[in-house]
Parts: sequence; structure tokens; C-alpha cells
Amino acid sequence: MMRKKSILLASALLGPVLIALTVIAAQSSDFRSFVTSEDGGMHGILAIILVGAVVYSTVFQLWLAKKFWEPRIARAFDQIGRR
Repeated sequence: MMRKKSILLASALLGPVLIALTVIAAQSSDFRSFVTSEDGGMHGILAIILVGAVVYSTVFQLWLAKKFWEPRIARAFDQIGRR
């Protein structure tokens, strides 16, 4: 059970960590000069990493909300219906 919770926590933190690393890298002057170099730079790669992190994080958070809150909401509506 502890291993499952650890994996769940690591997965939940992966998206926000990737977003934070991308933002931190964008603030670095060395990285900015590398990204905006005249040969095209890495705008596409940086954008793909950021979009991937945002999508992963959003989907994972929605999955967590569905997994943990849907049964509780269903029970609450069942209790309201019985009254």
C-alpha cells in the first residue's frame, strides 16, 4: 500500500515539477540565448515540453479528482435522494 501511495505521489508531482523546471530554465540568460539563437533555437522543443507537462498534469489531476471525489459525490446524492 505504501508503494502505491509513493508512486501516486511521484506521478502527481511530475507535471508541476516539469512546469517549474521549464519556467526556471526560461529565466536563465544562458538558456534564453540558446533558445533564441539565430539558427532557430529550441522554441519548438521548449513548447513541446511545456505543453506535455501541462497536459500530463491536468489529465492526472482530473483522474485523481474522478477517482477520489466521484464516489463521495455519488454517496452524497444518494443520501439526499433517500431523505
